[in-house]
Amino acid sequence: MKRSDIALALLVLGLDIDRLEREGFSDLMDMKHAYLRIKHYLVKTSTCSPEEFRATADALLSLADSSDLKPNFLPCHKRPLQRHRLPCSAPGDVCHCVQLLQCNLEDDDVFP
Repeated sequence: MKRSDIALALLVLGLDIDRLEREGFSDLMDMKHAYLRIKHYLVKTSTCSPEEFRATADALLSLADSSDLKPNFLPCHKRPLQRHRLPCSAPGDVCHCVQLLQCNLEDDDVFP
């Protein structure tokens, strides 16, 4: 399995959580925690340069409110985006969503 497969699956999971919330489902915390753990793994194993991380942050700031390229259920994606609370994209970033959604990133960690 490639990292791009995991990243694509993560995007689909985020959009599906958004859809389920719009349809009135409320018991989605397990799915949200799974999303956060997968995202944490991808961020932690990223090989992007500091310049790429800055470009990602700039791109996130420029997204329209109605953009479907970001999961709207995450607290860090709520508009208006604030630079000090941007979604984590670099390995050293603090994930505010993990804190706010009380997710344990190391639950049953199977990756080295």
